[in-house]
Amino acid sequence: MQVTIEELVLYQKYIAKAIQSRSDGELYIPIFERLEREIEERHLRVDTKSRIAAIAQMS
Repeated sequence: MQVTIEELVLYQKYIAKAIQSRSDGELYIPIFERLEREIEERHLRVDTKSRIAAIAQMS
């Protein structure tokens, strides 16, 4: 089962709140950065697939 972009964004928000509210929040920064990269990669994949579909449908 693959995690959706929407779920990744929810996890990112949760981690951001933990970073802000906890005294040891800095420990979670690498997790936040990993989520940030994964979200960006997923958006790029969706954009690429959309461009491929548009080109494939051209006459």
